[in-house]
Amino acid sequence: MKNIFITFSCSWLAKKITAKCDDSGNFILRVKTLNATPVKQHTFSIADNTGAVGYSDVVFGEVWLAGGQSNMAFELKKSKDVGKYIEESNNENIRFYYAPHIYYEGYKVKEKGRWVKSSVGTDLNVPNNNRIILSFSIFDSEGPALSKDCGELGGFEAMLDDGSTVVMKAVLLDKNKIELYCDDAYQVKQVRYGWANYFEPCLVNTEGLYASPFRVNIE
Repeated sequence: MKNIFITFSCSWLAKKITAKCDDSGNFILRVKTLNATPVKQHTFSIADNTGAVGYSDVVFGEVWLAGGQSNMAFELKKSKDVGKYIEESNNENIRFYYAPHIYYEGYKVKEKGRWVKSSVGTDLNVPNNNRIILSFSIFDSEGPALSKDCGELGGFEAMLDDGSTVVMKAVLLDKNKIELYCDDAYQVKQVRYGWANYFEPCLVNTEGLYASPFRVNIE
């Protein structure tokens, strides 16, 4: 790692910043940043002797971290009057970091964490890929099949053409229907619920009984 130099260049500084790696490949760069800059978006790149990587849509501001127990999670799109709140959340100066769920130790995550803008069209608000509707009913009854106590829906996954799986997100549409969707466009062959050694059950009917693991082939 000798004689390896790192070069940092950005849109908000006129001069490039360089640093030399130590024998283990470690280096330190000290970069002057700006105050919060609404609307203005910046770029930067970092390079070594072999190549460079660049980043766009860079903004400056505060970063808020929120934490809590898993049963405290509640997505905006599940709220009452969700359309009104999503419309009011349209602000490109606000960004969210989406982190995929890890349901158990060793779970293989197919989707990556990413920053998204707070806008009406963001996929964190409006599910629009691979929309699959599951309908539920109670035998010999026209009443509601799903209880309002379902809480946060999870445990759904999709099996793809190549046999791999991706997490499917779920939204309770009404007392009989659930909408499933993926963040990216996939060819879904089968939908599974609770298809793991361990999962937290969430589907419960109006009699208080939880659904067993199941799978549905998608034609």
